[in-house]
Amino acid sequence: MTGLPVQKAQYLKIAVRGVVSLGAILLSALPGCSGFGTASMVTQISVDALRDSLTTNPGLLLVDVRTPEEWQAVRVQGIKKFIEHTEIAERKADLPADSTTPIYLICRSGHRSMLAGEALAKLGYRRLFSVKGGTNAWIAAGFPVDSGRVAGMAP
Repeated sequence: MTGLPVQKAQYLKIAVRGVVSLGAILLSALPGCSGFGTASMVTQISVDALRDSLTTNPGLLLVDVRTPEEWQAVRVQGIKKFIEHTEIAERKADLPADSTTPIYLICRSGHRSMLAGEALAKLGYRRLFSVKGGTNAWIAAGFPVDSGRVAGMAP
């Protein structure tokens, strides 16, 4: 009979772990949440929303976070800022000092732009937007692109 309370305690631990795991799964499925108890500071937007934003505000800060080779091959038409996603935190000086300035991030598919956004959120930036589907979605939508090297601009 002495083993019964131990078994109940073990079952209770298992049940609590299950509830916590289920909560984490449910939380991560909510828009704007990236994991257990951590609300993402990065908002995902569609390529249509990006195009509309570029139309109404042509001076908005759009940063391509892909590799130099990808950037040189093809990019959103008119994009001026390239910072590889692995260098985004180290190149904070290349970004606005005002942490409330909206920063739009794009990569090939949307994954690296989310990573870059999370890195910028850790640096204090608060208005971060990642383009879902990235340049793949932009091209698939038939939106304009540039390609090749840009004179005077190092990727």
